[in-house]
Amino acid sequence: ITCYGSVNLEVQSAGFLTLAKRDANGFLTSFYCEGGSVSEGQKHNGCKIDSISLEGLAGGELRSTINWKGLYGQLTSGGITQSPSAAKVLDWYQGDLAGITGVTLLGFTINISHNTDWLPVITTGTVPQRSAKYLVEKQQVVVANLRFLAQENVDLTALDLAEVSSITIIYGTTTITLSGLK
Repeated sequence: ITCYGSVNLEVQSAGFLTLAKRDANGFLTSFYCEGGSVSEGQKHNGCKIDSISLEGLAGGELRSTINWKGLYGQLTSGGITQSPSAAKVLDWYQGDLAGITGVTLLGFTINISHNTDWLPVITTGTVPQRSAKYLVEKQQVVVANLRFLAQENVDLTALDLAEVSSITIIYGTTTITLSGLK
């Protein structure tokens, strides 16, 4: 039995974004998530971010969709008690494109897919015989779509856009940077 899930949210901190970043060895950080009602719940263990999308519009909130996969789920006697966060939603502050001048970033979507997949193991004598032993991270794919406004008298070509070396988006004290772009 495998477990997976997704959530759509307005981002309040960079905390979960670190779970979508690979470490120096190319691996994602494992985590668990838990939910349910007062009388029953479920906990997903050994989870990793499969894909994450971020969307921001100038003057708006940072929104995200996160998809995860886990190694196994377990029933719990009740969901954990949740209380609303007092943290403010991250509002757009500033966006910059390194390597190109004369444009104002108006909005963006960033999609990161880690292409995680379950690596099964078959254990005879158990039910079920096949279970997930590992979550394997395959090739990471990052797609960024930018919406920008060129200043008057600035003529952009596809060659200009190819010179964008990094994207930095600032939400208050939270900074998102994509570098090494091609």
